[in-house]
Amino acid sequence: MSVYKWIRSFNQQIIIKLISYCLFNALFLFQYNNMRNIKNKSTNKKETMKKEITLKFYDNESHGYIQISKYDLDGLNIDIKDFSEYSYFNYNNGCYYFEEDCDASLLINKLNDIGYKVNFNKKYVNCYYFDKPIFSRINC
Repeated sequence: MSVYKWIRSFNQQIIIKLISYCLFNALFLFQYNNMRNIKNKSTNKKETMKKEITLKFYDNESHGYIQISKYDLDGLNIDIKDFSEYSYFNYNNGCYYFEEDCDASLLINKLNDIGYKVNFNKKYVNCYYFDKPIFSRINC
């Protein structure tokens, strides 16, 4: 084998090793950066994954009630059977009104557990507002 062929063969081997070394390092850096991004996303999960929902809060001078539609509860897979008989359902608008002392906090906790931040719009009504025939107690 001539010296020229030997040098050419030697250079090809070095080039192949350099290319494989560069590819290995590039792959390693790519995987390292991906793992770092996944870790950062998982630590910020609660901050970035929070959705917001705004519900009406009815104050009738003696109690407070949070309104949410039956459609929303069904869509969020929240079972109405988990709530007490102190809350109401309005058949005209298809909304539940959860009483503030026990059911409203349960609803808020369930919404928080599935990633929602709850905001409120407050509405003042008279003390007989929920005595209307359109309202009926739930789970009685």
